[in-house]
Amino acid sequence: KNSLINSSLNLSSIDNNADTVDVGWVQCDLCGKWRTLPSHINSESLPDNLRKRAIHIIGENDRVWRGMTALHQNDLIAFGQLMFASHESSSHDFGNRCRELDILVTCAKSIPGCLGGRLMGGGFGGCTINLVRTDYVDSFCKQLIIAYREKTGIETEAFVVSAADGAIGGELHR
Repeated sequence: KNSLINSSLNLSSIDNNADTVDVGWVQCDLCGKWRTLPSHINSESLPDNLRKRAIHIIGENDRVWRGMTALHQNDLIAFGQLMFASHESSSHDFGNRCRELDILVTCAKSIPGCLGGRLMGGGFGGCTINLVRTDYVDSFCKQLIIAYREKTGIETEAFVVSAADGAIGGELHR
């Protein structure tokens, strides 16, 4: 679902946080390897915004592992809940959000057949991806377009996609 919001509208929020983001990545470069919060992340040694970003990154790592487990167990309800949790964390902890993306996810959550939803891409405008039961896809798309228009006044569109096997490994030959 595309919010049709130009992410350039949100560049001021990126610019205002540029120094903080750089410092955050330097200080938290190992966050990608952690699945629980080290004591120094909970301490007052990091500014609140960097601590929240580290919490998001670590939480995403954990959600990915739990998501893989849910998919292997064919538990789409659990996977969908992880998608909603990811969006919430992206929006409130990491801060790559905009009102329109939050509206799309909130609206999606209330529509029958929706199991999960989150922003996709970098945030700050753009698209969400939603996990929807197959037999609800058409009605979900119609209802989401209407709900989004009612909340924002913006016409949007939905693209239906299906999961695929993804990338596969192989040898490269010259």
